[in-house]
Parts: sequence; C-alpha cells; structure tokens
Amino acid sequence: MKLQRIESKQAAYSEKLTMLQTISYHFDIYKFLFFLFLGILLPFVFFSIVLPKQATINLFAQQLSLLGEVQRLSFELVFLNNLKVFVLTFAAAVVASSGAIFFIIWNASVWGALFGFVVRESGMQSTLPKLLTFGFAIFPHMLFEVSGYFLAVVAGALVSEAIVSKRLGGKKGFLLKDAFNLLLLGLFFLAVGSLIEIAITNRVILGLV
Repeated sequence: MKLQRIESKQAAYSEKLTMLQTISYHFDIYKFLFFLFLGILLPFVFFSIVLPKQATINLFAQQLSLLGEVQRLSFELVFLNNLKVFVLTFAAAVVASSGAIFFIIWNASVWGALFGFVVRESGMQSTLPKLLTFGFAIFPHMLFEVSGYFLAVVAGALVSEAIVSKRLGGKKGFLLKDAFNLLLLGLFFLAVGSLIEIAITNRVILGLV
C-alpha cells in the first residue's frame, strides 16, 4: 500500500531529527492523506447540494444526524469525542497502517455531507460571497482536527514499522521518539480544533440551519 511504502522509505531518514525535521520528513504522507480527504470530501459536498433534499437526508442520514448534537456540545465533549477517534485511528495504524484510512474516509464524509447540507438549507449555493464566508469560517476547525488525525496515522505507522523491524531500543528507538512527538503535536491540533469548533464553527452552523 502507498501509505506503508512512504513510511518505510521515510523511516530510513528519521534518526536524530528535531520536531520540525520530523514533520518535514513525514510531510509526504501528510499530503497523501490530505488529498485523499479532499478527494472524498468534495463529492459529498457536491451531492449533498445537488441531490433532492429527501434523497440527501436518506443517503447521508448517519452523517447528518450529527447536526442535532451541535447545540449540546461543550469543549470537553468535543475534545473527548475527537480524542476517541484519535486513539482509534492511531491503534488502527499500528495494527495495519492502511486500516486507519477508514477513519479518514468517515470524517471526510461527515464534513462533506454537513457542509453541503448547511449550504443548501441556507440558500448559500446561489450567493458566492456567503458561500466563501461560510467555507472560511469552518476551514480552520476542519484543518486542525483532521491534521490531528493525520498525525495519529503517521505516528501509528511509525510504531508499526518499529515493531515489524524490531527497532524498539538503542539507536533505532528514534522511530518511537518520532511517533511520540507526532502524537503530542496531534493532541495539540485536536485541542485547538475543538476550541475553534465551539467558539466559531458551531455558532455559524446554528445561525444558518
């Protein structure tokens, strides 16, 4: 799989890196995950806007069910919910790197369906300035949150690589150090994303639906 090939290649260059160097060396996998996420997100946005309303509700019922939870969420609940996904994504990447892709796909489908549905219900699809304003309002939250999940995938893949190649100690322990640093950064991104979700995103959505 592409994810495993990238991580195996990069692991060979990861010894004794600073945090910035670690991020730089693993940026290829981040880009791969980002464009995968984007490639799934956009079709969900498109179809949730152009399909008949009832068809959208029926097809994306699971994703749209999250709309009802927006007004009841607090920072603690949002962060804990995101943390559960973060841990599951990391665990899936440790067991099978490509297995974590499921969580990326699910999040992309949720973001796409919700974005498209809110745009349709507010009538913004016919007003480009409002559509762009809404997009920019939720983009920071989405970027921080999914970046946290991406880093969990990379960290899990590094731990998996360390186990498979038996690099659990000595000089080869740098793989685990990289994974730990990426997990910490991912948790920071999750916290920031949760704050933005409560402070901005949920208020924007509640004002439109």
